[in-house]
Amino acid sequence: MKSPDKVRRRVIIYVVELLTLFAIYFTTARLGLSLGPVSRFATLVWFPSGTAMAALLLVGYRLWPAILLGAFLVNLFNGAPLLVAVGIGIGNTLEALVGTFLLKRNGFSYALDHLRDVLVLVLLAMPLSAIVSATIGVSSLLLGKVISLSLYAPTWSAWWTGEKRLFKRSYQLFCRNHLSCQRI
Repeated sequence: MKSPDKVRRRVIIYVVELLTLFAIYFTTARLGLSLGPVSRFATLVWFPSGTAMAALLLVGYRLWPAILLGAFLVNLFNGAPLLVAVGIGIGNTLEALVGTFLLKRNGFSYALDHLRDVLVLVLLAMPLSAIVSATIGVSSLLLGKVISLSLYAPTWSAWWTGEKRLFKRSYQLFCRNHLSCQRI
């Protein structure tokens, strides 16, 4: 049986991890949404995707609530109706979870020291997880009547491009001090 002090310490560490990822996600999302978004919610510059996936890879799936809360709140504060913000938050969270699962399932090495690791990241995890986020996020905007059907394709394209484009760079920045990421 674990002592109460060890349990309390683990809870405190978990809360600090959640708050740290939430703060990073929320801040970088606000920055991305300030840089010329398409339909107010899709941007070609989206750092949170790589940061979220790197956090899940390095710390574990247990940090998903920080992603959900960060994505939900940033979109709510950006003017999304409540249910639309929930949908976008779910899509962004699933993006990180799916991407992390695909990387782990395929024996991904954080160091990116083999061509196979780069290919798994660039040709599998990045595009497929970005499809999840873009489809759920833009569909939420459409269903919530934030965008019209005529704006679906350009909004989806910008969303998908922004999600996948900066994933690798934000992944590198997030884990550059992690021992297993030293060679990135």
